[in-house]
Parts: sequence; C-alpha cells; structure tokens
Amino acid sequence: MSYQRPDDLAPVDLGWQPEPLWEEWPNGRDTQFVMWRMEQAFRDVAIQGGGGRMLDVACGNAFHAPEFVRAGWRVYGLEPSSEMIVRANAYAADHGVRIDVVRGIGEYLPFENETFDRVICMSSLDHYANPAAGMREMARVLRRDGRIVIGLVNYAGLGCRLSRALYRAQRRTRLVPRGKRLLWDDPTEGEHTFEGKTKTLQRFAAGTLELERTDGASLFWGVPGWGGILGVIPGGVSNRLLHGLDRIARRVPNASDFVVTTWRKP
Repeated sequence: MSYQRPDDLAPVDLGWQPEPLWEEWPNGRDTQFVMWRMEQAFRDVAIQGGGGRMLDVACGNAFHAPEFVRAGWRVYGLEPSSEMIVRANAYAADHGVRIDVVRGIGEYLPFENETFDRVICMSSLDHYANPAAGMREMARVLRRDGRIVIGLVNYAGLGCRLSRALYRAQRRTRLVPRGKRLLWDDPTEGEHTFEGKTKTLQRFAAGTLELERTDGASLFWGVPGWGGILGVIPGGVSNRLLHGLDRIARRVPNASDFVVTTWRKP
C-alpha cells in the first residue's frame, strides 16, 4: 500500500531513522540500563494474552516481532519510513518469522474497524503530528475486548523533575551554556510533538479509551551527575543500585523514567 499524506497533517519524515536521536542521549550505565529495561517492560506487557492479531503502529525495525510471533500473535506493522520498513522485514526474516508491514501513518490506519486484538505503539506516539487522532485510530481498529499498549519516556517522572530543577541551577550559575539543550529539556523543541505523560494520554483518549494499568521502568535516568557516579563505582554496585531503583519505579510507575500504559474500550 502506498502512502498518501492527508492535507490536514504536518509534514512527516518518510525517511526517518533512529540513529540521530540516539546520538543526543548521554552515554553511561544509566542509559544502557534504561534502554534495556524500557524494551523489556514494553515487551512483557504487550506479549500477554493468548495470541491473535497484533498491530505494531510505527513499528520501526519491528524489534519485538519475532518474540510476539513465537508467542502466538500474527503481527502486522505500520510504518511511514521506507528505510525502517526494509529494516523490519529484514529483521523478521533474519529471525525466521514472517510479519506483514504496510506503509502509512498512525493518524489514518488502513484497516477496517475492530480488526485487531492488540494494538501496540512503542516510543512513537510523541512523534505524531496529531497524537489524539492516532489514539482514536488505534481505538477504531481495536476489537471490543482487545487492548492497546503504549510505551513512552515519562516527562512526569521524578528523574525529569529533578533534572529540570538542576538545569535551572546550572544555567543560573553558567555551568551550562545558554541555548544548550539537555536530555530532559522540552522535547517539543526537537522532533517531538508533546511531552510524554500519562495524564496527557488520558486527555487524548477522553471518550474513546480508558486507562487500565500503568507499568514503570527505571528511575533517575539522565539526572545530572548520576551517570558519572555510576561510572566510577564498581559495576556490581552500580548494577544493584539501578535494579533497586527500578523496583521502586515498578511500584510507583508515575515516578519512573519510562511508562507502559494499557488501554481498553469503555
């Protein structure tokens, strides 16, 4: 299926690739940990159930598709970037599974009503030109007893709030040059369209979907100085610290660095 951009949407990057975004992130043990935990947390929630039809919206390279297929799901992917579609098909083939990937955007899903038992969206909704329309479309193609799983970096989390307080102090004392963007600064100044927060998703979903549960992963990712501390203490100690904080994030997901939200139709 070819892609046609609706006239009422902002331009879409049809050749998007993730590497430039990754290059902006700090390189430390906390980043390595959160990258692993966010994928694990999302997979563990999304894979639950007895199988059926699953739609991965803005699927990227379809990283989790082989596991989902082996768990009994028939996986469909939707992706606007032709480069990522090539990667998704190659990744699935390399892992001995078949998925169906079509080109399109999340605001206009090319599927009939109530087609899927599970709709998932990992770290993508905050890139949508119209995220509220995207959530409505996910709800439209979801079967009555199905679930939608959305994972996002959490800008309501404790790490973000602490980081921003430290940023203000650093900028007042000129420790951070004016104009330099840091990890937890306003993401809408980059390629994001909103700050990922559960309350914001609830506003987008009002009247269409209900929040069923929230899961959290990691705590204090990217807080100034934290990565440096983890880098100078023994690896075993830093590992225990990261896992201990992650256990807190699981119990208090709204404080976490990354949230996985599960939605159902009312």
